[in-house]
Formats: sequence, C-alpha cells, structure tokens
Amino acid sequence: GLVRVTIPAKWSEAVRSDNQEFVADGNSDFFGIDSSNRTLRAIFRFNLSNVPADAQFISASLRVNVESAVNVAASSWKIGPYNSNGQADAEVDSAATALSRADVGSNNYVSVTSYRTTGVKTDAIGVADCLGHLQAAKTAGTKFSLAVRETSEATGSEHQVGVSEYNEASPAALLLFY
Repeated sequence: GLVRVTIPAKWSEAVRSDNQEFVADGNSDFFGIDSSNRTLRAIFRFNLSNVPADAQFISASLRVNVESAVNVAASSWKIGPYNSNGQADAEVDSAATALSRADVGSNNYVSVTSYRTTGVKTDAIGVADCLGHLQAAKTAGTKFSLAVRETSEATGSEHQVGVSEYNEASPAALLLFY
C-alpha cells in the first residue's frame, strides 16, 4: 500500500542579493523584493534518511506556513530544486553561491499563487523531474533541498512573503507518497 510521510525541514534560510544569509534568526524566511529593493530567496533542506532505501516516490508536495504577505496580490512564485537537482547543501555555500543556486526561475517544478495570503499552504510539486531528483537524492545520500523565488523579482517596490523558519512550530515540510 501507499505510505505517506511528512518530513519537516531540518534547515532553512533566506538569502539576499547583498550576500546576506538569514538562518534561525528569529524572523521568517523571506522571498521576493524587500523595502530596500534587494532580492530574497528561500531554501529548505529535508532529511530523507527515514525513507526506506527501496521507496519509489509517486507524489510530492511542499507545505509552508505563510506568516506575512506584503504587496503580493498579483505575484506568483517558482518552487524548484536547489542547485538544479536538490542535492547541494546551502548550509555550507556562501551567500552569493546560495543566491545563485536558489535561482529556480527557469529550472523549477511548479509556479504557484497560493502565497498571496497568510496561513498554511500546500502545493503539489511532484512532477517527473521532482520525483526523479528525490529518487536520486535518496540514492546518493539523505538530503534534498528546495528553493522558492518570486517569479518576476521585479524591483521598484517591496513585495515579499515570509514563511516559518525550520526551527519554529510550523516549519516547511515535504509531504511524500511512496
């Protein structure tokens, strides 16, 4: 039978275009454009070690708790693999590298609009590429990372979303069926 597992993020950060990283800083992980016209992207890392080695993924979703949504009524967001396949570790990457590897503008699984309002949001990301990346990450080790960015990243005015950090009560979670 099918098994559903919820894997909370074991690490997350917001990375900003002025080469600043924000990890477990007591604030939300933000993505979009801040009030100083800087790009923000979020990265979430999940530990797959409790998933059986022979698991064959058939479905994946990302759940986040949107804590704030500022000027995003017309925005959309891209969710995709950190560093093209989800296997790199943003925790050890410099801010500049993390920002670049979190650019899922063209290499993404889905585009969503659900972050326009606050609350818990769950978006299906289990397209073929995602399921293949999850399978490869499980085979290669135990970590899989996702990145989220605002689709246009158009500067000129603040428009950003803040979601719960990994160490808060309602962290991002990967919902898997295998």
